[in-house]
Amino acid sequence: MTGERDVGLLLRSLDPELHDGSYVFTLAPGGAVPGGVDPIATVREEEGLTLVLSQEQADRAGLAYDDGPLAWITLRVQSTLADVGLTAAFSAQLTRAGISCNVVAALHHDHIFVPAQRGEEAWRLLAALQERPPASFDAQLAAELAAMAAEDQRLRMSLADPTAFVVGYVAPELLMEMARLDVAHGDRLRPILREHGWPGRSLVGEDGAESAWLIVQHCDRQLDLQREALALLTAAVAAGEASARQLAYLTDRVCVNEGRPQRYGTQMTADAEGRSVPWPIEGPEHVDERRRAAGMPDLAEYLSQWTTDSPLPSDSDGVHSA
Repeated sequence: MTGERDVGLLLRSLDPELHDGSYVFTLAPGGAVPGGVDPIATVREEEGLTLVLSQEQADRAGLAYDDGPLAWITLRVQSTLADVGLTAAFSAQLTRAGISCNVVAALHHDHIFVPAQRGEEAWRLLAALQERPPASFDAQLAAELAAMAAEDQRLRMSLADPTAFVVGYVAPELLMEMARLDVAHGDRLRPILREHGWPGRSLVGEDGAESAWLIVQHCDRQLDLQREALALLTAAVAAGEASARQLAYLTDRVCVNEGRPQRYGTQMTADAEGRSVPWPIEGPEHVDERRRAAGMPDLAEYLSQWTTDSPLPSDSDGVHSA
């Protein structure tokens, strides 16, 4: 049967159905379907005949299985192999939530198997994808953000060079160049946010989303822009369009720029002896819990990167974000 061809239309017609019961993948003994067993699907491989069937049937027939139980979701939209991008779209939606899936493509529909305890969550995510299909990728915007981020890093890498410091001194000319660049980037980012919201993974890809975060992270002279971006980034993280690590860094940056304690310990200052120390932290006894939830290493590991010889260490992704 001929399926749809427009991925956006396919997503708007996804119509996921969560089936009752639990399911497993198992190997048919002797390469044949046992009597009394009615599998959902079979796949013959060199290693044997794989059966996809209900857990109840597998247990009744004494069939062993390693993975499972699984939930079974059918996408009622009709699609074909010519519909490039559909599988990538729904698998990415589940991946961003940390849900693994096994996809079985039949003639009319795709069938998705996920861990049973996350079946309803996966179904809700797929239903949300139907309501809000991802934006089309904007290669031009992604390239523009990447170029801005590269220039940002060029300056900060020069600051990280020990020759740029003399007992903590930085040439005013270099600081002025950085200030001009940060403001110019902020002035360009503002209309981008107004037009697109947060430039997330679907719009500009993983690298583009990282570039947007890096740019706004350094817009310290435009606190109103950082606040606006923080609200948009918070929503983007909830939608799986940006990383919790990015949100943690920007949250701390705004806290510091507002004169408040930070929450994740990402921002540094100097003590009376010129040593790098964290800006005051709200509830420091819980900071590692918050950092782990954001996918970041414990504070002690992060602080071990900071030395008086290199005041701008890389964060966990190798980006100079100070």
